[in-house]
Amino acid sequence: MRSVVYNLIHNAVKFSDPEKSSEININTEAVKGFTILCVKDNGLGISLEHQRRNI
Repeated sequence: MRSVVYNLIHNAVKFSDPEKSSEININTEAVKGFTILCVKDNGLGISLEHQRRNI
C-alpha cells in the first residue's frame, strides 16, 4: 500500500501542469468494512489516444 500511495503522489507531481500550481487531494472513507482511498490531482492527465477503452 505504501508503494501504491507513493507512486500516485510521485506521478501527480511528475506529470503536473507547469502552467498551474500543483494540487493533490488524498481522502479515505470507510464503507462496509473496507477503506476506500481516493487520490485526485490537477495534473495533465492521460491523452485520449493513450487511454484504453473496453466498450
